[in-house]
Amino acid sequence: MQTESVKVLESADISTATSTSPARSTRRIQSVIRFAGLFALVWILLDVCYETLPMIRPGADVVLDTKLKVLARSQLFLPEDRYRVLVFGNSKTLAGFKPDEFDQAFGDGVRSYNLGLPGDARFLPILKTALDAGNVPTHVFLTIPWDDKPRPTLLDRLRDEETILYDLIPFRDLPRDIVVFAAASHLHFKQKYDEAVQERDKMLANRGWYYIKGQSYYASGDLPEGYSLPTDHPSQFLARAIPRTSFMLDELSELARRHRFQVVLIPGNTRDHAAAPAPRIDDARSTRVPGNSGFRVIGPDYWVYPPAQYSDPVHMNPQGASAYTRDLARLVALTKVFD
Repeated sequence: MQTESVKVLESADISTATSTSPARSTRRIQSVIRFAGLFALVWILLDVCYETLPMIRPGADVVLDTKLKVLARSQLFLPEDRYRVLVFGNSKTLAGFKPDEFDQAFGDGVRSYNLGLPGDARFLPILKTALDAGNVPTHVFLTIPWDDKPRPTLLDRLRDEETILYDLIPFRDLPRDIVVFAAASHLHFKQKYDEAVQERDKMLANRGWYYIKGQSYYASGDLPEGYSLPTDHPSQFLARAIPRTSFMLDELSELARRHRFQVVLIPGNTRDHAAAPAPRIDDARSTRVPGNSGFRVIGPDYWVYPPAQYSDPVHMNPQGASAYTRDLARLVALTKVFD
C-alpha cells in the first residue's frame, strides 16, 4: 500500500510540474517583453529630448552637427556659380576662413563655403554628404591633407568603441549637458537657449565661418603683443606631411574623378611664436601631387600672424580671419587656381 501511495504522489508531482512549467515559461517571456518595452520607451524618450534640444550640447558638438546635418545638405550653389569651392580643415579653418570676403575678392561667379569642423579634420564624411545632396564643387580646398592610414578592417571598426557607443546611445551625454547648460545659463534656460540658436544661425548665414569667442582669453578678443606659451616652437618650421598613399587619398581621388573637381592644398594659419615661418621660397609655390594630376599644393604650409589676430592661442578672431582670407584670395589669384 505504501509503495502504491508513493507512486501516486510521484505521479501527482510530475503532473503538477508538467502543468506549471508552460506557465512559468510564459511569465518569463512576458517579463522579458515588459523589460524590453520599458527599455525601448526610455531610449525613445531620451532620444527625443536629445533631438529636440540640440542647443544644450557643447558648442563644438552643435557646430559639427549643424554642418553635417544642415549646411552640407542645403542647396549651396546656384547655376551661375562658375567656381564652387568647399574648404575643409579643423577648428583653425572654422575660425579662419570667411567665405563672403573670399568671394568678394573675385567678384561674381565664385561661391565658397567653410566646412571646417571643430576638433575633427576628417573631411570625407561631410564631403560625401554634400555630394549626395547635389552640392558638387569645382574645387576642394584642404588645409590639412589626408592621413596615411590603410583601409580599415572589420576588426578596426569593432575596436572603435567611441563610434559604436555613439551610434547605439547618441544621447549618452544628455544628463551632463543639461546640468552644464543649466549652470552656465544661471537658470535663465530659455534666454541662453535662444542665444545658442542665434549663434548657430549666424554661422549658417556666414556660410560656415564661426568666431569662437567663447574661448577668448581676454575681453578685448585679442591676445597681447608678444604672447607665447611654453609649448610653442618659435624657431621650428612645423612642416605638414603629404602622404603618397592612403585609403583616404584613394577615396578622395575616386570622388574627384567621378565628380570632376580639383583638390588644392592651401596654407593654414598659426600664431607668431607658435612656430617659425615657412620658407619664403614656398610663398608662390604651385605644384602637382605626384600620381594625382588633379591635386595641387599652393603656397607655404602655413602663414604666421601676430597674436593680436587671435582670440586664443589657436583660433583667429574676426580681424585675423579677414587677414587670412585676403592672403588666401591673393594666393589663389597668383597661382591661377581658377583659370
